Parts: sequence; structure tokens; C-alpha cells
Amino acid sequence: MRHSNRARPRGGVLRAVAGLVMPLGILPALADTTPPTLTGVSVSIEGKLVRATLQGSPGFEDFMLGRQGPPEKRDLVLTLRGAVSAVSATPTDVSGPDPILPFEITPVVDAAGASVRIVFPAEGDALVRLERDHGQLSIVLIPPEPKRTITADTYRIGADDVLAISVFGHDDLTKTTKVSPVGLINFPLIGNVHAAGRSVDEVSVEIQDRLAKDFLVDPHVTVSVWEYLSQWVNVIGEVAKPGRYYMTGPTTIVDAISQAGGLRATAGETVLVARRSGEANPDAAGEILRYSTASLLSEEKASVIVRLRPGDVINVLAREVFYVSGDVRNPGAYPLERGTTLTKAITMAGGAGSGAAGSAELIHEENGSQQRLSFTLRDIEERKVQDPALRPGDVVVVRARS
Repeated sequence: MRHSNRARPRGGVLRAVAGLVMPLGILPALADTTPPTLTGVSVSIEGKLVRATLQGSPGFEDFMLGRQGPPEKRDLVLTLRGAVSAVSATPTDVSGPDPILPFEITPVVDAAGASVRIVFPAEGDALVRLERDHGQLSIVLIPPEPKRTITADTYRIGADDVLAISVFGHDDLTKTTKVSPVGLINFPLIGNVHAAGRSVDEVSVEIQDRLAKDFLVDPHVTVSVWEYLSQWVNVIGEVAKPGRYYMTGPTTIVDAISQAGGLRATAGETVLVARRSGEANPDAAGEILRYSTASLLSEEKASVIVRLRPGDVINVLAREVFYVSGDVRNPGAYPLERGTTLTKAITMAGGAGSGAAGSAELIHEENGSQQRLSFTLRDIEERKVQDPALRPGDVVVVRARS
């Protein structure tokens, strides 16, 4: 029975993998001998990222995530140990929804037993994170070319990012390492390398040059971001999945909202972006920027120019509403639009009922106290009194005849 998540891969096959092999989930065998069955892989888009979710039952608890191939072909390999595939009765490549995210599924039976291998070709350096929830597995990746190249060229490594570094043909130099708070990584033979603020290609070139100078002949070094942990934004308010989201490159407000599952039905017309007090530009520290959802979703405007900075807080405000009750045809909550007045509110609620007394009460909160104002509807219609404008949260009560 296996208990440790730190077990090392064994056998010649895994030793031939030129990349990182990480056992990520090994749990004790259960009494139920029914093997987990893979029925498919679903792919969905989350902002600038792509999520691949394994479908099957009863859940995948014993798995290994690794990489294979030389530096120019960094395939990502997910192995489901003890699992079988219902996708095909014989080992067969199954193409994914290319070009969004290609993948191959191959059932394997060897001396160690049955397993299923899912290979994402050339996606090994695009992994953002792996998630497990009650046995369900999903991986989040940066999409294939050309988007991945743009991200790799523009993303700047930061403190706490986890880098995967491999030297082709030298498994002893393959490692993952976390960028220190001062922006350094430590690599065998050459010591400290400054990584923060640089691209993966720039770090790769320095390691390669320093190894070639004193230790290796014509080394081929690959550096990739294994976990994006240094640059993040918080998305709160009326979104499907509020929380912290990590930036994998230039990120817009729309990108962040998309990663948070999109807008709820209760979302209003305003999105606030708050800069954290630690902003490098003192003039921008602590400022709050205001945008309308209409402008963010337009093709010409903010979806291109509004770029987020690490630490930004995106707050999608709730829709402002008012309430109509009493003797109206359709009482309830209604969205507050600019210029909504008491009589317009009654009209939006279907008009006064047949038993209405011809008067209404407007209730609103002001400075922590409730105010009640009474109006005769005929006086408003005859312009003897002004039709009062509504505020967020106001309540209109149409009185019935006593």
C-alpha cells in the first residue's frame, strides 16, 4: 500500500523522460476494486486560459504529472495509474478540439498494471495549475501557439514563481525551484541566477551560457514557469467565482472577470479597480478607477487599453435596484436607471391596480434613518408637484383604497 506523495518514479521508461516528473497524488487503495474509468476530456476556455477536465468515475486518486521529450518538444503527460479508458478499446490516439487544446489518450497495460496516459503535445511549459476536487482532476493551461508565444515573451518572472529547469540529456540538472523574495534562484554548478523581472528565455540563456563556459559542451536549457504565483489580482463582487487569480501575462479587466466565471445576473453597470498602496508609482497608489461594463465589453475601448497591475482589486458592483409594492400589477425589484421617477417606477411595475387609492408613498434611507414621503398621483400628473427621482434601494408603495 502506498502512502507517500514523495515517492520517486522507478523504471527505465520514466528515466528516459527529459523533463520534470512529479508524483502529485497517491492515496491508499480502497476496498472497492472497481478501477477508475476515463470517459473523456472536456475542454473549456477561461479568459486567456484553457481548462481540461477529466471525465469519468469513481474519481482519479492515483496519478502522476510529468513532461517528456527534448527541450523543443515539451509534452505534458498525465498518467492515471490503475485506471482504464472507455474512450477506446485499444490504444488509439484521440485528438482534442484542436487548435484550442490538442491531446492524445492512450490506455496502457504493463507489468505494473493498467493505466491511462493523456498527453498534451508541446504544452509542458504552459501549465498554470492542477486542481483536484473530490477525485475530479483538471489542469489549466496557456493555449497553444500563437497565444502561448506572446505570453512567454511578455511575462516577467517574479518572487514566489516556481520555475521548471531542465538540461537536455542531464537528468541530474533537472529541477524545480522557487524564486526567492529577492528574485534569485539557485542552480547546480553555477549558483545564484537573477530571475525576477526577466523572461524565461532570458533566464534560460544565462544558465546555458554559464554552463557552457565551465561545465558542459553545447548545453540545451529549457526554463518554464511551472506555477504562476508572483503576480495576481483579486476579483470580488458580482462575479461567479470571486477570488485571487494569477496573471500569466498582460491581463485586462475582461480577462480577470472571465477567469472569475463572468458576471452574475445581479451585476450592475460599474466596475471599480483599486490600486494597492504598494504601487511603484506613488501618484497611482491607492487610486480607484471606475469603468462601465458597457465600455469594457465594447470592441473598441477598454478591452484593449485597460491593463491590470499586480495587486489590483477588481470589484464588480451589484446592480442598483428599487422596489415597488402595494396595489400594482407586478410588484418586485427593478433595475434603477438614470432618470427613474416615482410614476415611471409604477409604470414599470405594470401600473396601479384597480383598487389603488391614487396615492403612493416613497420610502428611502438617508443618514441611517428612514424617510417616508406621501404623494398624490394626480398632483404629479398635473405637475402641481414634482415627480421625485428614485435613489438606489428606494421603495415605492402604492396605496389601496381602504
